[in-house]
Amino acid sequence: MESDDVKIWMINTGWTGGGFGVGERIQRKYTRAIITAILEQKLNYVGYRTHSIYGTQIPLTCSQVPSQILSPREMWKDDVAFYKQANELAQQFIENFKNFESYATEEILAGGPKLKV
Repeated sequence: MESDDVKIWMINTGWTGGGFGVGERIQRKYTRAIITAILEQKLNYVGYRTHSIYGTQIPLTCSQVPSQILSPREMWKDDVAFYKQANELAQQFIENFKNFESYATEEILAGGPKLKV
């Protein structure tokens, strides 16, 4: 993947802004705009920030998409609730990954989520 400069994209096409009943589904027009930008390699030329828990790179801008849609935390009105939910999901990942640690390199282990306190 590194030698061929392969890009991997993770796109939230579902729920954002809070749990069921609080948040909302991401509008299809934004999902389409993000996918189009990926296919047209437009996201290769924007700035990125690192997610504080998951370590993923999040684009700062994407044509035809409000910037807050690109930030999971900004979509939630309640920071405490966001970090509680994000940490719970990270903890589930950490616990599940213990089943596979013996197969992982140090580089892979270092790439896991970091709980935010």
